[in-house]
Amino acid sequence: MNSLADEMEKLGRLRREGLITQSEYEQAKQSLFEGQNQAKANYDHLLEPVKADANTWGMFIHLSQLCGYLIPVLGWIVPIAIWFLKKDLSPKIDAHGTIVLNWILSELIYGMIFFLLSFILIGWPLLILLAGLSFVYPLIGAAKASQGDIWKYPGSLNIIKLQAQTAE
Repeated sequence: MNSLADEMEKLGRLRREGLITQSEYEQAKQSLFEGQNQAKANYDHLLEPVKADANTWGMFIHLSQLCGYLIPVLGWIVPIAIWFLKKDLSPKIDAHGTIVLNWILSELIYGMIFFLLSFILIGWPLLILLAGLSFVYPLIGAAKASQGDIWKYPGSLNIIKLQAQTAE
């Protein structure tokens, strides 16, 4: 297969030798470039990396809390890291990250209070409830995020204020 440069060289030689006119040369050159651009356009979509949209990143932020079941602190670090890196891409991503961060801080506060209450036995059922909510809320939040909805976790303290949301 001849390269574009080879074809252009042949066209130039034909024009210099008088075998084609200037207008024929220009038409052939234009045709070569259009063919090259068309061929490039046909394959460009294959070269693009997979792009996650705001809903997908929101879903990842919620689900990443479950990393804490693999390595305990990762459930706090990973969602905060994703939010920190992606929050400027979309107000929705920022909102999901803020909601998750508020829940993480709420978990810590509730956990400390319930732990202290466990010495008088009432804290144990509350700790079990908190553990259950810490598993269920990220799943619900991820499902809502994948549909484009922003869902605030019930019972979550509003420590970090949400910015006003704009439609995307």
